[in-house]
Amino acid sequence: MLCPHCSSPRHILCDEGFRVNVNFSTFGSADDALKSIKAIAASVGETHLLGPQPDSEKAPVVNGSMAKVKRDESVLLVLPSFQDTGLGVYGRGVLTALSPANLSEVKDGVVKPKFDDQVFDGAFASTHALTLAPIDGQRLSVLVIGLGKRDDCSKKGLCGLIGTAVDSAVSGLYSHLVVAISDFTGAPIYGQQLGAVSRCRLSIAVVEDADDLVLSEMTLVVNVDQVAGLCQGIDIAGPLCSHCNHPRAGTIKLGRPEPHNQGYN
Repeated sequence: MLCPHCSSPRHILCDEGFRVNVNFSTFGSADDALKSIKAIAASVGETHLLGPQPDSEKAPVVNGSMAKVKRDESVLLVLPSFQDTGLGVYGRGVLTALSPANLSEVKDGVVKPKFDDQVFDGAFASTHALTLAPIDGQRLSVLVIGLGKRDDCSKKGLCGLIGTAVDSAVSGLYSHLVVAISDFTGAPIYGQQLGAVSRCRLSIAVVEDADDLVLSEMTLVVNVDQVAGLCQGIDIAGPLCSHCNHPRAGTIKLGRPEPHNQGYN
């Protein structure tokens, strides 16, 4: 696959071709999760990785006849959940602060989401979306994605998570996607893989599906000890697999705000 920006066969999308801002944000504990998501929604407290920064004087170029979709300022927060360990620290912290009724402690400190009085098991490819009260005037939704057992979570599982997260944000016309990568702590996924897989999957979505017509920003929430590897991984511009079969960790179409949901299936 040639980069559509510079025609290089060595990568999917070069730095100069990125029209989606990719940032990361760190947090310290569950008590900091609410403060973190508020800061992210306000686009403060983030570290820039890729794409035109918001204050950049250079306007992004959109090739061809396609124009950006009219979108509202909105945030989709994606939380991974495992069958054996439930939600991670960040996910528990956010839901404790914003929607405690949607949490259930099942055993020995394992906390899982609960929707309509049913505990979300976390089986691979299971999904559930929850609309929360607007935060700083922005539409806010949480998408929980089941990844099966934590020890079985591999690079392919991470790729599927990012793929489903991006697809879901675009389907619901969310301009800002936030993925709680920090909640992979304990799974056999390292910072460099997090960065490389996130870049690769987002690049493919931009190049093949023009997802940057809707999505303008993606923030990866990470632990402090993941930062060095993440920064190394995000620099890997080449495709990670010889053939991509676009893995996903579930499929869900999110509702759109008025008037976009007219005739939406």
